[in-house]
Amino acid sequence: MLKKPDMTESPPILLVAPEGEERRQIQAILEYSEYSVIALAPGALGDLPSGSGFRMAILVCSQGLAMVVRVLRQTLPGVPLVLLRQREDKAPLPSAVEGEIAATLDWPTTYPVLTDLIQRLMCERNDKRPRRSLEL
Repeated sequence: MLKKPDMTESPPILLVAPEGEERRQIQAILEYSEYSVIALAPGALGDLPSGSGFRMAILVCSQGLAMVVRVLRQTLPGVPLVLLRQREDKAPLPSAVEGEIAATLDWPTTYPVLTDLIQRLMCERNDKRPRRSLEL
């Protein structure tokens, strides 16, 4: 069982991908960018503590995508989901998934494209906080 991330640090990124070279490459890119990463195989999401504080989840899976998204929505409501798809995978997303994915990128992608997307999503997420209005 995974323990909840230490919230005194910046929240980690959850990487949901099968074991293998692709997962190692994505994790290396994220860690090079100084993000904390917790990597899980799609079948290991049952080890994810409910209410875990992740900054976002990056999904690299085509098989069982709807199930993965459903589990993540139950355990991590409000966390942006990013889907990395093989460039040659042109199949449409399942309808149950379409509205749940914040962004989709072709994989392989470049370092600047991935890190820019992460920064943009984090800014959007932070901008959704309630703000006080100033009346003059």
